[in-house]
Amino acid sequence: MTPSTDLHELIHSLTKMEKRYFKLYAARTSGTKQTSVLKVFDAIAKQKEYDEKALLGKFKNESFASNFPAYKNHIYTVVLRAIAHYRESSSPTDSITTQLRQVKILMENNLHKQAHKLNQRIRSKAIEVEDFAAIVESLEIDRKILIARSGEYLFDAPSDVVISRIMTMSQSVLDQWQRVLEMQKIQTILFDAHLNFITKFATWEEAEKWAEEMMRHPFLSPSTTHQSYTEFTLFHYIHFVYETQFRSNFSEGFRHAMIMVKEYENEPKRIIADGLGYLRACSWVVTAAIWIYQDDVALEYTHIMRNAPEKYHIPLTADVNRFDLQSFALEGTILTGKFMDKIAGEFIHKALNALEKWQDLKRYHEEEQILTACIQLLFEMERYQECITLCNRYINSKEYAQKHRAVIKIYLALAHFELGNMEILSSISRSAVRQIKETSPLRELERLFFLCMQRISTSDSKQTIQKHIQSFLLQFTEHNSNQPSQQQIDVYTSVHYIWANAHLKGIPYKEEGLIQHEAAKNKVQGD
Repeated sequence: MTPSTDLHELIHSLTKMEKRYFKLYAARTSGTKQTSVLKVFDAIAKQKEYDEKALLGKFKNESFASNFPAYKNHIYTVVLRAIAHYRESSSPTDSITTQLRQVKILMENNLHKQAHKLNQRIRSKAIEVEDFAAIVESLEIDRKILIARSGEYLFDAPSDVVISRIMTMSQSVLDQWQRVLEMQKIQTILFDAHLNFITKFATWEEAEKWAEEMMRHPFLSPSTTHQSYTEFTLFHYIHFVYETQFRSNFSEGFRHAMIMVKEYENEPKRIIADGLGYLRACSWVVTAAIWIYQDDVALEYTHIMRNAPEKYHIPLTADVNRFDLQSFALEGTILTGKFMDKIAGEFIHKALNALEKWQDLKRYHEEEQILTACIQLLFEMERYQECITLCNRYINSKEYAQKHRAVIKIYLALAHFELGNMEILSSISRSAVRQIKETSPLRELERLFFLCMQRISTSDSKQTIQKHIQSFLLQFTEHNSNQPSQQQIDVYTSVHYIWANAHLKGIPYKEEGLIQHEAAKNKVQGD
């Protein structure tokens, strides 16, 4: 049986502060800093890939080595307890849950006055962060205290008034909660359909018609009055997904994202209470701004995303750190269309440092976006050898999506072409053509490119190379003409299209890139 990697994954998911807290917690509970728990924790934390055989060799003389799986389970439980304790002070909802348990202890000890006093504070906090479950539980505690009384009356009104008040508030909270649950259901269905688009819909028209029916729900009407802030955020999130993913209306998606962000920024306390929600809304702004070519706004909000945790004292969790990585992924997407060498050079340095810093997060989607952006920027700046080195380092990363590995391979081929490494180019091209077995439109464009590069690698003159590039462009344009308009824009700003046109015109790659990006921008704004 393969040894479990659960503990390794858990340890590597922790932030530096969480790891530090765990060690303090373990030292306190065990009475010494040199416990076996800490030794095993540190040994696993140092392993990039889990290796139980190496651990058993290291700890062969320890008593726990004879039943190491059970000891790992013990450490796993201790880690979870420590992190739960750590997050009680940093997460409002975790803190409320803990305090509600404290209220129940006070009640069990017949200290109803203290329980009542603490319960009122908890409910105020729960109302502020819209923790509906906690509000309902707090109201139920009030009801129990009213029944128990314990020789004293603790409420500010007669019992019949208090009972009516509790019931009215409970019903109001349950109504709000029910609306939120209904909105969450719509959100989940819509987002699932977006993620599984190919298996759910035969055409874009079918998808748009389906989504339009979903959006007829009365809670999604522009005239709807939102009964809670949570419902308000869900309303704009659903509209953002609908407009951007099903209608390609990125201007309208941008509007919904900005409403969300401004609402948070107008009430900074909401950011402190829901830092993840704010960071998510900022990422929506950047994504939509990129599509409508508002690059300055997009860049501004990537920096806001990066600085928000420190500015608003948002607790650093793995989810929060993911948005730091995502800010670099989004900034890389912006810069690959701006062709600004100084900014690009600074970005590459910072982005690769961020990859190193957050490698334990295993956020492969953001990683591949950052890497392909860095590779593209190195190619644009004609730093071909550095481009090749980075390509070779990540080209076989199985965790990355096929389309990103394909882009890396394309840049690898082009960098070798620019350096005149025709034998290597020939090998890369032959291998790529053999591996492309799918018949999707984008894979066919990739196949056409590598067939062209294969012919170029054996060409004996500049004229022959130009002829092959011209033939490739004709096939490329013909094949792409039947695709949806938005996909056509993507393809016409792709690396192989820009490179081919640049060579035919005899101009630098980045100069042709600016031309194509400007044309795409005018097309989007014209639409």
